[in-house]
This record gives sequence, structure tokens and C-alpha cells, in this order.
Amino acid sequence: MGKMTSREIARLAGVSVSTVSIVLNGKPGVSEETRTRVMDILEQNGFSLNTRNPVALQGGVIRFCKIAKHGQIVNDRHNAFISDYTDGIIEEAKLHGLSVEVATFNGSSILSVCELIRVSHGLTGCIVLATELSPEDIDMFDSIDIPFVFLDAMYEFSLHDFVTMDNMKMTFDMVRHLQGLGHTKIGMLYGEGCSNFDQRKIAFTRALAVLGLPVREDWMLKIGSTHETAQSDMYRQIQGKKDLPTAFFASNDMIAVGAIAALQSLGYRVPWDISVGGFDDIPVASFIDPPLTTISVPKFDIGRLAVSVLLDKIKKRGVYLSQKSVLAGKLLARQSTGPESK
Repeated sequence: MGKMTSREIARLAGVSVSTVSIVLNGKPGVSEETRTRVMDILEQNGFSLNTRNPVALQGGVIRFCKIAKHGQIVNDRHNAFISDYTDGIIEEAKLHGLSVEVATFNGSSILSVCELIRVSHGLTGCIVLATELSPEDIDMFDSIDIPFVFLDAMYEFSLHDFVTMDNMKMTFDMVRHLQGLGHTKIGMLYGEGCSNFDQRKIAFTRALAVLGLPVREDWMLKIGSTHETAQSDMYRQIQGKKDLPTAFFASNDMIAVGAIAALQSLGYRVPWDISVGGFDDIPVASFIDPPLTTISVPKFDIGRLAVSVLLDKIKKRGVYLSQKSVLAGKLLARQSTGPESK
């Protein structure tokens, strides 16, 4: 068969994409009849959910480990984002006669995750969603004697293999977009807790320098990465503040959405008073008022690339120390950014 995505699985099973996501994550909320129907379709298309004793349906087995260490970034609001990674992994794996299983770890210690993988049998390799993992967390996987690739993270000085989006180029594109609208006073709403946020913060200050724009520490605001914390943090930090930038770049869309809500509650008009740009293009980005200018991440292709890097690592094991790969996305200009008001 050709490409089988979560949406096509949902269509074949006669259920919603969110129902497929519930089954993939082993969560309650669907009937056993529905769960069995979805799982049967998954297995017919090379997708195994047996995380204790995996059986290769067409050859080897790749395990995709979805790890939510603290859940501030990897959570239910990002399921659609991660599902596109999963679809890309499945598509590329099938081209090589490999099946894919998904194991989800919510709040588990990294040590326990590593132990569960260590006692598994028959794995060709693992792709680890490393969004919330630190370099120290990633080093724990060294004790496991199977190939690994870490997805949605990048640590430049690590000797591991990483595949993620091109945070540097994509952040630069957003800053240049804002400058092109006439903005010279640009601030950042930055989150913490993942390497992508760290890279975007570095890229932001570099972009300002390259474009000849001022870097103001007081325009760099640390903001929580959930909608609720982003809104409250933004409200608290700008309430009563007179000298604000005319545009903000947010580390991700969830921060941007919360920030816009805070700005609007304080009487600011977006984008006429202050423009806001995000990063990720999660589903809600196009439905808020105003629709969010953001950067679309090529998630499906990044998932495929992760499999290619893993297979390359298996074929050339010991030939090179590490491989780090990035793919750039595109800026989507919507109504949350506009010309600077004179």
C-alpha cells in the first residue's frame, strides 16, 4: 500500500483523527470495539502497538518513543503536531520494509524509559521524541546497545544524532518579515524547557544583529509555554509598561496565542498597536482572532528524515560520530502582523 497517515486510518476506521490519537497513545475514552478496529487497521499497514514484545510485520521494527518529561510542551495541544512526525516515520519505514510501534511515556523518569527499551527484544532502532529532554537525559541512552536518533531537538556539542527543524533560518525569516513591515523595535517572548526554544532565542538576537536592529534585554520576556501561563505571564510583565516594542516574536504558537489574549485584555489592538508572530503553525493558529502569522514546520518530512538518518546510522555504524540534520519550513503571513503604526 502507499502512504497511510493518521487521517486515512481515521477514514478507514470511520472515526475521528483524535480517536486514532487516543488509540496510538493507549489512553481511555474509546470503546473496545473502536479500539480493536483502529488497531487492526494499524497492524494491517505495518504499525504495531505491542511495546512489550514487538513483532516485525514486514521485517525489522522501529520504536518511536514519545516522551513527555514535564508536559509543558509535549501535551494534548500538540498531538496534531506530533502525529505528523509519526506519519512521516511510518511512511519512510514502510518504504524499507520496516514496521513502526509507538511507545508513550508521560512523566516517566528517563532512567525507567531506558530500562524498558533495554529489556525489549527485536528492535532495529529507536527514534526518540526529545523535545523536553536535556543533554544529560539524552546521554542516558548511551547504555543501550541499539541505534538511536533524537527527534525535535538539537544539541550542537552532543555526539548523538539529531533531526529537527531549522530554528536558525526560520527565526531569521520571521524577524526579517517584521522588519519588512517597518518594525525596528522588535522583542521576543521566549520559553524555556527545550533546545528548540534555546536555539530560537539565540537565532533571534543574531537576526537582530545581522539586520542592524537594536537588541533590548527589557524587550526579551520570559513567558510560560502553555496558553494559560503565557497569558498570565504576558499580562503581568507588560501591564503599565510604557516602552514596549511594536512587534513580538514568540518561541511557539501557544505562547503567541496566550500573549495576544493578554494584549487584547489590556486594550492593545493586534496588529495595529503591536504585531505578534509565532512558530509551529499548530491548528489553532489559523482560527484565533486575528489569525496568527507563524512559521510552518515540515513535520512529515522531518519524520521521514529521522528514519533515513537512523538507517544510515545502522549501515555505517562506527564510521562517523554523529549526524545532525535540519529542515526549514515557510513563513505564513496572516493578520496578526502588520505595518508599524507611525
